[in-house]
Amino acid sequence: MADAVDCKTLTLALDDSDTAVTSAQRGGDSPGKAAHAATRTGNHLIVLFGSIQSFLNAGLIFGWPALVVVLQREGAYSELCPMDVTLGTSARGDCEAQRQRFSTLFIVAQAVFSFCAFVVGILLDKLGPRILSSTGSILVTAGLVMLAFSDSKELDMFMPGLSLMCLGGISVHLSWFHVSNLFPSRRKTITSMVVGVFTMSGLVFVVYEALSSAGISAKSLFLGHAAINVLCIVGALTLWPSRPFSLGALVVFRSGCSCSYDLELQEEIPEEIPEEITVTAGDVEKVLEQDVEGGGAAPRNSQLGAPLKATVAVTGREKWTTLPVSQQMLLPSFISNLVFFTLNYLAYTFFLGTALDQLERLGDDPDNRVYLKMFSWLLPLLGGGSVPVIGWILDTKGYTASFVFINTCGVLSATVSMVSNLQLQAFRLVVFSIFRICLFSAMFGYCAVNYGFRSFGRLSGLTLLAASIVSLLGLELKRVVKDECSGDFFLVNLGLCIMGIGCYFHPVYVRKAGI
Repeated sequence: MADAVDCKTLTLALDDSDTAVTSAQRGGDSPGKAAHAATRTGNHLIVLFGSIQSFLNAGLIFGWPALVVVLQREGAYSELCPMDVTLGTSARGDCEAQRQRFSTLFIVAQAVFSFCAFVVGILLDKLGPRILSSTGSILVTAGLVMLAFSDSKELDMFMPGLSLMCLGGISVHLSWFHVSNLFPSRRKTITSMVVGVFTMSGLVFVVYEALSSAGISAKSLFLGHAAINVLCIVGALTLWPSRPFSLGALVVFRSGCSCSYDLELQEEIPEEIPEEITVTAGDVEKVLEQDVEGGGAAPRNSQLGAPLKATVAVTGREKWTTLPVSQQMLLPSFISNLVFFTLNYLAYTFFLGTALDQLERLGDDPDNRVYLKMFSWLLPLLGGGSVPVIGWILDTKGYTASFVFINTCGVLSATVSMVSNLQLQAFRLVVFSIFRICLFSAMFGYCAVNYGFRSFGRLSGLTLLAASIVSLLGLELKRVVKDECSGDFFLVNLGLCIMGIGCYFHPVYVRKAGI
């Protein structure tokens, strides 16, 4: 498979054997340390590009608290605020009606992000990473351009612009989880890293806020971001493979001198298989996890040096990866994880969409918004900084400990929210930020490891779809707070806390099922 581009030859070879085989090596040279170093470098470069693309595209909407400040500064929806009869202008450009509009924008946009995940997952499984990733970046770029030219008074494109940005974001996000297969012994950690970069992409809007305060217009920020994103589109079209990386694949970049561009996917298959052994799927995984990315060799016949052929006996939980996706969706293990994620996602999106109102009610100065700005920084930074922690828990302690940790963070966050003390909310913001990254990391890792990448897009997409539908209850919860509770969030937060306690059912199930 090859794609023609100008001026330079670059070959990206993906190999499931213990080392990538270059043309010279096929002629008789044996692979050495330099080859192993090259393959490790290729794997790391692919992850680096994926991180950059994801940072600029995937989770932008979750930097919403900072974007709200930018939009308020630009006067978006200020016409909804009471007029100053003396000056004939909005009194502050900051009122309940305006905040409600911003909150509605976020809840609908994040619902689009999750609601479309199932369709995006189907497209990922059908079309592959390259098409979906590049299309996602195109959609994000189009959304940014729409936001740049939006005006709430004359040309209100904020909702469609944010929706396009979210649709493209989930496409980019789901399309590169398969890089975890490049690092077999650290798949769960790499999955956590993918989610960590996703959460850190919210920092883009934090940078927007800083530049906006320095006098740069929102229009310039959106258009500048869109221009940079064009490079991501080109990179996605040329660097991502047409199908997911297989477990233990090795990536090598090679340069040549012809005026064409080739991207090749190669599977090195031995011509003769002299010996056969029978192992379990778990044994195969253990062999692959002998630090393939660190240069470890695949199992070989001791006399001939050829790869051993393994007849895999798939038993028990390992059989889940071989089932049709329609059967995987009906597994109790999948349904339990879906319900756990969905309920926690409701609590997550409700606070993210109402953080401005909750913090202001507790005393956060509406002119300075110290705690809201703190939250804007903590959410992405702690999200990325927590990657080693959740990766270590997933890789070494397993899913039971991981889900207990996640649920405890969620319950603790909801508990602190009921305390009318602004200073204590700083602790809540820290716990909530950790809760967010761990929740997404565990869900995506659980789907990838237990059910395989053949159906990863559809299963993770279905989970996000269910979560997005339930998260729309946040609109009704907001109405209850406003109309029934006089703006007091205590009863709603109490209900979310009780719901969180009930979510301990999932780690109990996971432990009993031996997952």
